[in-house]
Amino acid sequence: MSPRTLRGLTLLLVFALAFLACGDEPESAPESAEPLSCVVGSFALKKLSLPEASGAAWVSGALGDGWLVVADHGNEGRAVHVSPDGAESAELELPLDMGAGDDLEGLAWSPQGRLVGLTSAGYLRQWSLEVHPPQLAQLAQAISDDGEWICGAQENNCGPNWEGLCLDPEPAPGGCAGFAVSKTLGELVCLRESGAGFSLDPAVRIEVTKEGRLSGCDYELVAPHRLIVAGNDKSQNAFWEVLDSRTPEDAEVEKLKIEGTLNQEAVAFGPEGRILSFGDEETITGEGSAIVSFTCL
Repeated sequence: MSPRTLRGLTLLLVFALAFLACGDEPESAPESAEPLSCVVGSFALKKLSLPEASGAAWVSGALGDGWLVVADHGNEGRAVHVSPDGAESAELELPLDMGAGDDLEGLAWSPQGRLVGLTSAGYLRQWSLEVHPPQLAQLAQAISDDGEWICGAQENNCGPNWEGLCLDPEPAPGGCAGFAVSKTLGELVCLRESGAGFSLDPAVRIEVTKEGRLSGCDYELVAPHRLIVAGNDKSQNAFWEVLDSRTPEDAEVEKLKIEGTLNQEAVAFGPEGRILSFGDEETITGEGSAIVSFTCL
């Protein structure tokens, strides 16, 4: 064998060994999302003219990007749109059908680009914000056909007492589309896509805290879409983060080191990790709905 041939075979052997070594190297696991780190932020608007704020969501549409905040029972869908720079940019009413009451306690923006509202009795409606004023896009529908999980359509603050709603911006295939917040149970209960709407899957639940203490939830707008849960004054207006929320059987709940506004009833993420906490101050002081902001990254 000539020296040139020997050198060629040696190079081939080196390349082959290098290739095999790369092939044997295990694939790196995807990095898990880091827990949220939150600090108190600044926001121009400190109080809404809206009484009894109860649900909030970051939305898009004819009014532009911003937070939409709705009032609860007795206000017949009254809402305000808050611009990113902290101004009440519009007052509006969400049109309601007669299929359920007006106690809108949860508000969320769906991946399909619709506003979704949940009453405390367990009925969902959807609205289109492509035009102003908003249009009712789906009439009230019960989230379950099991009477254990809903009340009469016109009742309020009964049964599981649904206080919040959050929809995953990028739900995992076959996973929960989001969660409904039960104040009575202190739990998040899975929602599944059902036709053009959503239905409850009580077999999948995440325990957060003691009964009577929850008031809302929301997902981070951008990946990894971390999930937070808000508590009312009985929890000292606490916040929790749900870790591994897309695998509820493995989910862990950690309390954040921040407190929301007085009588916290709604929470909503905005861009760049901003979170607004809305309080039903009207019930306590008769002075509208207070706002506290945080930045959570």
